[in-house]
Amino acid sequence: MESLKDRAVLVKFSDHAWRGGLIDRAVGDQVSKDAGAKVDTGHYWKRLVPKAAIRPRFNASNAARGFHLANTLPWLEGGVRILPVANFRTYMEGIRKLIAVAESEETKFFKDYPNWILEAERTHGKLFKKEQFPTPDELKSKFKIEIDVIPLPNIADWRVDLDAGQVKALREEAERKMATVQADGITELYSRLQDLLEHANKKLDDPEGVFRDSLIGNIKQLVGLIGKLNVTGDKNLEAVRKETEAKFKDLIPETLRADPAARTKAAKDARAIMKKMSAYMGGGK
Repeated sequence: MESLKDRAVLVKFSDHAWRGGLIDRAVGDQVSKDAGAKVDTGHYWKRLVPKAAIRPRFNASNAARGFHLANTLPWLEGGVRILPVANFRTYMEGIRKLIAVAESEETKFFKDYPNWILEAERTHGKLFKKEQFPTPDELKSKFKIEIDVIPLPNIADWRVDLDAGQVKALREEAERKMATVQADGITELYSRLQDLLEHANKKLDDPEGVFRDSLIGNIKQLVGLIGKLNVTGDKNLEAVRKETEAKFKDLIPETLRADPAARTKAAKDARAIMKKMSAYMGGGK
């Protein structure tokens, strides 16, 4: 049987982005002094450029991070996730496009940056200090989204300079953690599907409930993704995935809005699938 290292890699997502401001200690000290405070009561965060100036870059960052989380499974440390080989190409193509969007927003911001400095000089009054604004080169170094792909460790091939008993104990502990990681990944997939089905059931079970097309579209998308992320080949999860796909693949939101019977059936199907998942998940999420 293939080990996890043969079916997946690790991928680390990191994002560096200037927040558009800084802590101005001089102003904070003056505020405390003017208020008669005898101790340090906090800091003054000075926004050098408006939120709107860097919001597009942050929106692009959030989209990239969301894609990273949706297309991977949990690992032992923050920022690093498991990327199944079956989803590698889709992930890399998708994340590269989103990084390109973020870089495009950075370019626009860099172009407008001199004007934002002039705007601050015009509107910030005595709080304006030109030296607090990063130079263009400094600013460019403050933005970057990086993806690092790392091979999974091969526990069976550990070679460390310890006695046999210690190596055996360490290997067994690592194997237990690896088993836990894999189980956590499957649980996360169940939870994702459970959340979407719960939401669909709530909306569809209410004849007057308003819902977006994404209510059904998100379920269809996740069903396809689970097939790639089920890195352990969990048979129960695959059975649930296939049943969900069969019940929801032909559903059309407009039809559900216009046909009460179809809407009721879809809600009933969602509840039935959730009931099966509850048994597989030990009685609940």
